[in-house]
Amino acid sequence: MNDPTARIYASAIEYGRLGLAGSALWSAHDGHCACGRPNCQSPGKHPVREFTPHGLKDATTASDVIRSWVNNRRLVNIGIRTGPESGIWVLDVDPRDGGDVSLRKLGPLPETATVRTGGGGRHFFFQYPSGVVVHNHNTGKLGSGLDVRAKMGA
Repeated sequence: MNDPTARIYASAIEYGRLGLAGSALWSAHDGHCACGRPNCQSPGKHPVREFTPHGLKDATTASDVIRSWVNNRRLVNIGIRTGPESGIWVLDVDPRDGGDVSLRKLGPLPETATVRTGGGGRHFFFQYPSGVVVHNHNTGKLGSGLDVRAKMGA
């Protein structure tokens, strides 16, 4: 499968099969977002409201819905909902902001699923801890270039 868009959607369908809900996100090319806003602050990282009007709240595991997104070739990003709803949280490592250095300071991580990000970083996936009090924030800093992607903490 050489088509990057086809690979992303195949992955999104597989994520859904695993119970991880996905949401349609705009693509980014050469740092410019396909949403069309010239000064977009989140290129390739925000929902396509046509398909997910409530953002990650509309995330789905339904393969027929995910396949329907394929017809729109400008969509090449999929966001996975994290937190108690999906049972996972993600450690986002951004080397541009010192994430590799901060990660080394944390010490070795347990073996887990890991993916490369568009910006050259990595996402490490972990099981969401049971009994965690959830609040309204969806990110948290662990160090320079390290972010938690999920609703965590009190």
